Amino acid sequence: NPFKKKKKKKKKLEQRRTKTEPIVKNDRRKMCQALSGILWHFLICVDDNARFRILNALAFHPKVSFCRSLMKVALWRIDDVSTLTLAAILKHALIVSDKKLIKATGLPLRLAELHVCVKKIIPILITVCSNVEVSSCTEIETLAAVLGVIHSRSSAKEERLVPNAIWEERKISNSILRAIQEQDPSRTKILHPVLRHIPYVLPFKERAKYILDAVSANPHQAHFFVLQEEEQKKTKLKIRRGRVLEDGMIYISKLSSDQLRGRLAINFYDEFGRLEPGVDAGGLFKEFWTELAKAAFAPSMGLFKCATDGSLYPHPDSDLTHGHSHLQVFHFLGRVLGKAIIEGITISPQFNPAFLAFIARGGGYNHLNLLEDLKSLDPDLHKNLKFLTLYDSDQVQFLGLTFSVTYDRVGTTCTKELIPNGNSIDITASNRLSYVQRIAKFHLVDRMEAQANAFVQGLAHAIDLHRLTIFSVPELQLLISGIQSDINIDDLQKYARYENFNHLLPSDRKLLTRFWNIAKSLPADDKANLLKFVTSCERAPPLGFASLQPPFTIRKIPLDSFASSTSSFFWSGPPSRSGGENHKDRLPSASTCFNLLKLPAYESEAAIRKKLLLAIRSNSGFDLS
Repeated sequence: NPFKKKKKKKKKLEQRRTKTEPIVKNDRRKMCQALSGILWHFLICVDDNARFRILNALAFHPKVSFCRSLMKVALWRIDDVSTLTLAAILKHALIVSDKKLIKATGLPLRLAELHVCVKKIIPILITVCSNVEVSSCTEIETLAAVLGVIHSRSSAKEERLVPNAIWEERKISNSILRAIQEQDPSRTKILHPVLRHIPYVLPFKERAKYILDAVSANPHQAHFFVLQEEEQKKTKLKIRRGRVLEDGMIYISKLSSDQLRGRLAINFYDEFGRLEPGVDAGGLFKEFWTELAKAAFAPSMGLFKCATDGSLYPHPDSDLTHGHSHLQVFHFLGRVLGKAIIEGITISPQFNPAFLAFIARGGGYNHLNLLEDLKSLDPDLHKNLKFLTLYDSDQVQFLGLTFSVTYDRVGTTCTKELIPNGNSIDITASNRLSYVQRIAKFHLVDRMEAQANAFVQGLAHAIDLHRLTIFSVPELQLLISGIQSDINIDDLQKYARYENFNHLLPSDRKLLTRFWNIAKSLPADDKANLLKFVTSCERAPPLGFASLQPPFTIRKIPLDSFASSTSSFFWSGPPSRSGGENHKDRLPSASTCFNLLKLPAYESEAAIRKKLLLAIRSNSGFDLS
């Protein structure tokens, strides 16, 4: 029977395949491990250009599946050179490509395989970080570096290579956080290596809370609630309302690091030189610091320049505007930002991601990532340089480019050689990568390195820079400027507190319902004005309103009662005929030291809206009635 013979033959082939398959897989694994070892040691020995070409071939050659095969055998042991070779290829690929290329070609790995790599590498690093003796070995540095590149690319909204759920592994982060809460020395020793190498396995809120708690534990840290006997320890600053920036520079530049980190008390003087009667328990300081930052970081000052997206970076030509003292001004602005961070005060400026990356690295540049950093500073230049890297190799020499750069310096066209005798060296296919890196370095490093270094040195006077290296660029922007989106009134209402309200009374419940309905219906600008009116900050805290201290509080003021002499009220009408105040014309007021809104018990929703808008749009100072 011919059919029976075919079945027997097929069965024998299947039996033979199952016997040889494990042997073939094992041989492939050994071969891949041996080849990866040879490649790793070769990559260490060769120069940068040769290393670039080798990694490029391994990562992007369509017929080479070495990286995918390597992944299947590499992620088992930390000391396996297969893992290190895979990390080197991935790091190179992510630096020179973007998500579109990876998604289109599947090289060096598909996105799903990249997710697997991250899931495998994180537990390996967590395990090794628990061993303090080897927490600084080359293997950890290599794997942490590739994870850092993947995470920085995942932080960008347009890329998102790996979702947050994979980074913030709950089992890992919960065990670390439990160790911190229990204050177990044997377990918390893992925290510092983790924060150093892979801080992103902990959620942003937990890292920010850890940093702020560590800062507030500093004996010199400022408190808004100061005991009477500590009153003399405050550093008092005399500030004129119309000269916040000038007076701030005079006083703050003279402060020592301890004074800067300590308690600062503000005395405001009006335009006539009279001392305003407001008492600074923290609110005056917050208002002063917010207004100072807004004025100091304004592009009209000539210290910061706007990128195409409106974000700020140090002006390369600031010396032309401020002379030889421009670096001292940058040092002062660094102090302003550092003090705002340790006080939990959000400020309005939006910094450019390239400049934030410099701060997040503790005052250093990642020269391997300069081209991607340039994208946020000058998208058109970045696009042109990317085009040059992918341009036809035979045609590059006809573009007429040399190792020189032409740039504008306040209306004057200047030319600079990128290397000695660069004007006479043409750009070809063999040296174009070097040209691209030097162009990016010129715009990001050479032109504004002095200003950026002075700024970071001033920042270091207020806060330890190592505390900022555990945040990515978007996280650092969130820490500095707070939540950028429209203010979430529902979140504010959730954590609000109330004084003088009896929730059993329908009139009190109606007053609160009307207030929150009005707050939710306000446009974005008036929501910011309301928050600024009560807290002196126009943006929500980085960790949400749950972290606002003291909490947002509403105190009911009966219309038929007199306020105490220490309360601040605004008036919008003449005295009544009886000679007393016309209490129905009383406006809402605030004690920004305590994030307290004093809300008169108006009888209608229209009255609440009218008086509230009039108060929050008044931009009044702390004058008493």
